[in-house]
Amino acid sequence: MELTVIKHAIPVRSENGKTSHSRVGSGNEKFSELQWQLRKSDSPVRIAEAPTGAGKSFVFRCAVKQDNARVLFIVPTRRLAQNMLDDMCKEFERDGLSKDQIERRVCVWSKDQTMDLRAKDPDIRIKAIRMNEAQSLAPFGRGDMIIAIPETISYLLTDQRNILGGNSRFSIFDLMAFDHIVFDEFHTIEPRGFGLAAMFAYFASRFRESFPARVSFLSATPLHIRPVLEGFGVSPQHIRNLSESENLKEGDKIAEDCRAIHGDVRLRMDKWDSMLDAVEEYASEILRQKMTVIIYNALMDLRDQRSQLEHIFEQMGIAPENCLLINSIDDTDSEYIEPGRFAAGRTLDPRNFKVLIATSSVEMGVNFDANLLLMEPGFEPLNFLQRYGRAARGNVEGQVVVRADDRIMKRKRWLKLLWRWMEEHDGKRVSIRNLTEKLTESVQKRFRQKIVHPESADTGSPDTAYFGQLPGRAVYTAGLYYHVVENHWAIRKGDQKIHFSNNRPASAKTIWSCLQNVRGLDKLPFVRNAADQWCKAFENEALKLRNIGASVRVIEDINKGREYQVQELYLQCSTVILKLFPVQFRDNGEPEVRIPGRFDDFRRDKREYVEKTITVLFPHTSKTATLPDNYEIVHNWCRLLRDPRGFMATQDSLKMAPKAMRAAESLVRMTGLIVSDDTEPDAESGVM
Repeated sequence: MELTVIKHAIPVRSENGKTSHSRVGSGNEKFSELQWQLRKSDSPVRIAEAPTGAGKSFVFRCAVKQDNARVLFIVPTRRLAQNMLDDMCKEFERDGLSKDQIERRVCVWSKDQTMDLRAKDPDIRIKAIRMNEAQSLAPFGRGDMIIAIPETISYLLTDQRNILGGNSRFSIFDLMAFDHIVFDEFHTIEPRGFGLAAMFAYFASRFRESFPARVSFLSATPLHIRPVLEGFGVSPQHIRNLSESENLKEGDKIAEDCRAIHGDVRLRMDKWDSMLDAVEEYASEILRQKMTVIIYNALMDLRDQRSQLEHIFEQMGIAPENCLLINSIDDTDSEYIEPGRFAAGRTLDPRNFKVLIATSSVEMGVNFDANLLLMEPGFEPLNFLQRYGRAARGNVEGQVVVRADDRIMKRKRWLKLLWRWMEEHDGKRVSIRNLTEKLTESVQKRFRQKIVHPESADTGSPDTAYFGQLPGRAVYTAGLYYHVVENHWAIRKGDQKIHFSNNRPASAKTIWSCLQNVRGLDKLPFVRNAADQWCKAFENEALKLRNIGASVRVIEDINKGREYQVQELYLQCSTVILKLFPVQFRDNGEPEVRIPGRFDDFRRDKREYVEKTITVLFPHTSKTATLPDNYEIVHNWCRLLRDPRGFMATQDSLKMAPKAMRAAESLVRMTGLIVSDDTEPDAESGVM
């Protein structure tokens, strides 16, 4: 079945308010109302929703060049950071700037940059460089942009080493000196990692007269984060919701005062047995197109079918090395091209390839120009729309072909409803609003049942289509993050300490109070070490912004020692590597495995189910427990905490310190964070 989503566009205007038609990047750019508000609005906090391709990030590049603004642009992945850097550099090149001048106007903070700098100088002090860049990257007050992943920002704010010595200090107040702090693709922020974003928004609202920073959240598939921001203490009057949807124009003709976002898109859904069948059916169309994008739901399926795909493309006359893999495993390599095999590597420009073969990694800002997209639907409505929006950008026609699956439709009610809706509209022309409304139908029903905060001056456009809501526990994980940053050595005294103490959010006060009560267990000699270890480990949870899970570096002894960073659970489920080869540890404690062949040579013929578990700690005993890492883990941990039968030696602690035990349970229930004996988070990645 197939329908057509009709082309849509947004009105644009010049700085004098008159409307005018031009394309983004032409050097004579005109901005939509949303873009204009992002660039010029005085609102301390802006939450912006606009379709993919509407130029949300582009407007901040213009702010750097045209307003001489300082922009801290925070993105969820290193690949997206690299793409953003490339785009910014190309614009400066068009302006005639030299390489040295460009380096003084834009840079990236990520593990890639760290590795490059340390390759040149092993003794280089990365933190000192970043602190200096944060103070001023561009000379003479010209605009500049720092593109960063959130973990690098968090590392600067929480690292306990005073590497510069003396009284030198660096804190969040130094970053509040930027004109714009932007969180791109904010729907990817996990509840446990929302503290960084919440703190920036909180200080922008609290100290709006002292600091210029305006905080912007950008997404094409936004989560409803306003209640969490308000719950954390951001003034409702200081939050502005912006939506491009209310100004969206749709129809066969694009007016002269509009910029096209997408042309007509033929959307087809069918039930192929695998993506291989869809690729073979569309072989002639793939050959005709300049670029085709293929998106899998599961990385396991992509890797299982990789060799077959390589053969199919060879049979079609497309060299496999002219096809680029984009996924969490292959992106751990910087660059890999071998004749007869798919190319891979996060530094390779996707626009230089005939075919992109990807997983959900492609949803976040990967730049390409494709009018044919073959995809699996994703696990949530936001995945579907993020993928769909990558095709036929601009005033061109395109095709999106979706492989549906009875198995996933049984588990995903939204997909079953979408299938029925498409059956009802088979052969018809519909608007992007119709598609978005269907994808967000169940979520919007939940929102309509909620009562809007009575003090909210601006609840956002009624056209905003939310794809989920950040849970309330994010208020308390943000409170924990505030507590950790407040206790950083750089702000333990002086004016900054006063600012933190006098403006401490209610959730941070609650976290502090509960931790103080738990630390009261140190009065009991037989549990003192356990209580101290647990509290420190709980505070350390604030530094793990994303729950990615433990990973292992896999090194191919052949093939010039190609390396992959792979989740341990994936290795257990989909390969026999951990059964055949020993895990060794580098000097920095990082686990690694060397294999005598290619990574794909050790795939399992049949996936093996392995339950993910973690070893958890308790504040009243040195004993540990192993629990399944699932949605019941908080309940199960609290049950063990209250049940002394598993910890007979510490029954006295339950009787003597009930207040401390209740505080520990409250901390876990409020935040959803479980303390484990896993390794410390990597300083640059912020994950396990």
